Amino acid sequence: MLQNYNTGLGNLKIRGDGTINLGKEKFAIKVITRLEGDRTSETGCAVKSRKVRDRDIPLLCKDKFAKAGKSSCQPDPDFVKKLLQKELLDKFIKPDKDGKEKPLESLLKGLFGD
Repeated sequence: MLQNYNTGLGNLKIRGDGTINLGKEKFAIKVITRLEGDRTSETGCAVKSRKVRDRDIPLLCKDKFAKAGKSSCQPDPDFVKKLLQKELLDKFIKPDKDGKEKPLESLLKGLFGD
């Protein structure tokens, strides 16, 4: 069992929980990544996207040791859903001057099960 592990390098932080089964040679780990600031370190790479800065980004990593690779970790589907919902609401839906809800907003709210 991995419980509340923490590590990092420069401005990149990683934490999470999970299990590593040595007998079955497989793992299932929730990884929370976070870039603090706009660079990976004091002299590191600049990160242009503001959407990934200073935000927890959850990944779910699950695979067998023999097959593990770049496809072993995927963004948490709930996180992606919430991010997409927020982006749609921020970009396309703004209340009118009277503060009334627009019809499109009502339609999108139902789309995400709200």
